[in-house]
Amino acid sequence: MGFGERLEAARKSAGVTGADLGVKLGVSKQTISHWENGRHEPSIEQIKALCAVLDVTPNWLMEMSAPDLSADAFREARAYDALSPENKRRWRTMRLTMFAPA
Repeated sequence: MGFGERLEAARKSAGVTGADLGVKLGVSKQTISHWENGRHEPSIEQIKALCAVLDVTPNWLMEMSAPDLSADAFREARAYDALSPENKRRWRTMRLTMFAPA
């Protein structure tokens, strides 16, 4: 089960529609649909909000467990969390630019 399938399952289990979830997160129902269908991925802030609204853990939602993540990934996540909102936006833009599919 991938991220989108887990998100959809958690949303349905919580009894929340895509439109309702979008309102709670400040995004459109189409954005929720794109996440569930794998067209786009939410930001870290949005993942945190999803977890809070749907009462799931980020590890479950992202299919991760501590042994699956490298020490570098943990350091990067901690560094990202310490950034200001503006620098988080810049970081996401940089990552998308550097690692965008050709």
